[in-house]
Amino acid sequence: MNDSLNSFLKKYAGIILFSCAFTVIYIITHGLAGAEGKEKLKIISDGFAIPGLLVTSYGRLIWVYDKGALDGVLYAMNTMWLSLVPGGRNRVGRYSDFVEKKSASRNSEFIQFLIVGGVFIVLAILLTVIYNFVK
Repeated sequence: MNDSLNSFLKKYAGIILFSCAFTVIYIITHGLAGAEGKEKLKIISDGFAIPGLLVTSYGRLIWVYDKGALDGVLYAMNTMWLSLVPGGRNRVGRYSDFVEKKSASRNSEFIQFLIVGGVFIVLAILLTVIYNFVK
């Protein structure tokens, strides 16, 4: 198989599968079979919106982490954890060393989460617009 196709499948297939499974589970558990015409559109729209928002939010969280906005929180948690371990306070480094080490290890890809989540949100918005125009 082509390397680019294999990479695409690795990045997107899991996210799409999770989102579709979440959508189907939501639709089934909220009684699509027993719903009437307009109510079916609402259930399906909600089914697309929830995983779309979850996946997009996760992608935005990865983006924030990748930019280093959580470094202070992570350093504080690491320092707190090491202070609870006997002899751990001796291993607490400087904040600048911590940030440098984290910056060297960052290479997160988040765009696939934003794309898949965005597609699900757009589908939810389209179904909501149709829901509002159906009588």
